[in-house]
Amino acid sequence: MSKPNKYANTTYDKRENRQSYLEDRITQMGHDPDQYEIWHKELEALKKQKEKEKWPGQWGDKTSKAQWTKIEYAIGCKLMNATDGQLAHAIQAANGEIKRRNKARKQIRKKRLEVKIAKLKADGYLPLETAGNDVRRVIQEHKIFTDLGSDRPYESEIKSMVRGAGAFRSYPPMRSGVLHADQKSIYVQPKALLCFVINRIQDKIAEEEEARNEVERRKKVLKEWEEIQKARSAKVAKEWHKQMKEQNGRFRQALAEHGISTAPVPTNEPTQSLPNTDHKVQNE
Repeated sequence: MSKPNKYANTTYDKRENRQSYLEDRITQMGHDPDQYEIWHKELEALKKQKEKEKWPGQWGDKTSKAQWTKIEYAIGCKLMNATDGQLAHAIQAANGEIKRRNKARKQIRKKRLEVKIAKLKADGYLPLETAGNDVRRVIQEHKIFTDLGSDRPYESEIKSMVRGAGAFRSYPPMRSGVLHADQKSIYVQPKALLCFVINRIQDKIAEEEEARNEVERRKKVLKEWEEIQKARSAKVAKEWHKQMKEQNGRFRQALAEHGISTAPVPTNEPTQSLPNTDHKVQNE
């Protein structure tokens, strides 16, 4: 019986297995929605912890104390006493080991992902593009949304719904029945995608209807405000006219008390012509 390796990082292995377990459970359907949220939070915490434990700094930068400690621990000698050649070999060895581990991790993740995708395909999962075409066909054949065009929802719209991006960034992404293999490849359960897309379209229609109602409400409020301002302006003009009339009355009364006539001088009356005396003299 072989002895366990005392240098093996069992905590890391357990964490990797836990992450794979959570990623697998999230793609399954039939669980309680609250449980999906708990799994997502735990998965995000694991990813943040791995990000936090990354190698401090990059090779080529000024070597930090933490890097010296890690190299000394790996090699088992004080590097301050090492020669330049030994340091160069140590750095080269550390670089090689880091690259080897990164490559090994990528290969392991790739193999695990291939196994997971094969299992999901056996369970009826399809690539997002294929499942999206089926969803579009079902919506059009059953006339679920009569206002949508024959080619909607578009492939880009369905992808935005699933990822919770673009025009659907205000909505949460698809949580169950989906596997994000990488940045481009997404596998979904067709029935789950159909229900999800229908719900998102209904949410979007409700949002647009609410936006239209808000616009109408603002127009109504603006119209009421304009009517109030118009009535207020008319009232102010009426009061101003009344005040001016009262002031004119007091002014005329004061002029009358001082014997000054306030009768208007006629200016539009026709003037009377003088008699033509030259014509009269000629007749005589």
